Amino acid sequence: LFEFLPVAMSIAREGITVDGNPAFVRLFGYDSIEELRGTSLLRCLAPECHAVTVDRMRRRHAGKPVETTYESVGLRKDGSTFPLRQTVTLAQTDEGSLTLAALEDLTNLRRSEEQLREARALQACLVASSPIAIVAYSTDGQCVAANPAAGSIMGTSVETLLSTNFRKTPSWETSGLLAFADTVL
Repeated sequence: LFEFLPVAMSIAREGITVDGNPAFVRLFGYDSIEELRGTSLLRCLAPECHAVTVDRMRRRHAGKPVETTYESVGLRKDGSTFPLRQTVTLAQTDEGSLTLAALEDLTNLRRSEEQLREARALQACLVASSPIAIVAYSTDGQCVAANPAAGSIMGTSVETLLSTNFRKTPSWETSGLLAFADTVL
């Protein structure tokens, strides 16, 4: 089962790699687990992560509280680095403690987060600069977005619009807008 997991998994004893599945080997750009077996776990981490990793290992083995999931910087065989999420636990066996780790390359996640930030910034710029009134509400009726054109047309500020909830606005009910909004939603 270990060999077929799509998640990179490693097993270590006292900071030394004992085993790893093929996904682990690929993640760090190696050809075989034999290249990593018997070497320090630090070999797969960027130097700037070594001190904090050693501290985590010491605390974990001493039974002290330590986070089980954290981010660091992975180091591939070719010297390239990448954002890395590690989920680590200690397992007791007849031969002593083993450190089990699931590892994930966060490169695509970071890229997606950056693209999302850029898209949101562009959207905010377009909405704010639009001469057309734009107002958006959540399904619970709370105003979640409004631009200056909407404030100007409605004779109020964007801040006031953002503090409104159409479900609590009497004119929405008396005008039939609330019933229409419920039909649409």
